[in-house]
Amino acid sequence: MYLVLRRIFICLLTCASLAAAVRFPDGADSVRVPLLRAGHLLVVAVDFPGHGSGHFLVDTGGQMTMANATVLTLPTTGHARLSGVGGQSVVPVHKVDEMRLGAMVFTDHQLISNDLARFSDMLGVEVGGVLGADVFAALPFTIDYAAPAIVFHKRSSWQPPDGATKAALTIRGSRPYLPVRFGKALTRSCLLDTAATRPFYLPAAVVEAHADVFTVHDGPGMGHQGAVGGGSMATATARRVTVFGQTLNDVQVQYTAEAGRSHSEVLGAPILEHFDLSFDYQNSALYYRENERGSVAQRLDAGMPVDAVDWA
Repeated sequence: MYLVLRRIFICLLTCASLAAAVRFPDGADSVRVPLLRAGHLLVVAVDFPGHGSGHFLVDTGGQMTMANATVLTLPTTGHARLSGVGGQSVVPVHKVDEMRLGAMVFTDHQLISNDLARFSDMLGVEVGGVLGADVFAALPFTIDYAAPAIVFHKRSSWQPPDGATKAALTIRGSRPYLPVRFGKALTRSCLLDTAATRPFYLPAAVVEAHADVFTVHDGPGMGHQGAVGGGSMATATARRVTVFGQTLNDVQVQYTAEAGRSHSEVLGAPILEHFDLSFDYQNSALYYRENERGSVAQRLDAGMPVDAVDWA
């Protein structure tokens, strides 16, 4: 199944600051919240006391938390404009007293909503919304794909995990980017996107300009769906990719197939899910270590595609 949640650029029309306040349980330095898997994607139960609850996609590539307007009815305080691959739309902005993820509480929280019924149809489960950067930029957090779970850490007491390797991130628009090397010398800054279901997405201009790095495959483009519309993607193979200290051979890359359209440079869940990932946006740092799924490089060398969904 193909799904990538198109990144959204938000122009606030009539709402106040989006800064979130957080509340931990008394005496707790961290909160571990169970997740569910939907193929490569991660889903978390989110509760809005007095307004309902739903299962939200964990989307480190999303700029703002978005509720599914067909599932949740929340207090509206204004409107925002979304721009994406399919055009623009104006959507409601909401403010809630509490947004709960397990024992983790975000107070006086603002979010937007849109009709996400198509994502529910594609996943086969009802999607209550998407968690974005307004949540993930607030605190250090760890994504444990194997459990699966997300752990929020109190900043004053958080320490990097033992045995993890540190990588420098670039934070742009409250979203994390990591350098990835394609071939011997082509380095791109890729968005780490837990809601992208292919290993990599690149602009067509990058793929087509580097025939020494990518092999382009003939055939019709793949459809994809976003926050305000859809589009078409084509497929290539990156002969060599270096990321997370590993060299990967023959990795699938999706790129924009339509004239005049561009796409973010994205590193997706089929690579990310091989690691425990601890993010510290404030210090532009990522800490990673392989989880029980094992080496993504060994998997590729054994002829097992990393975009195959085979978790129990």
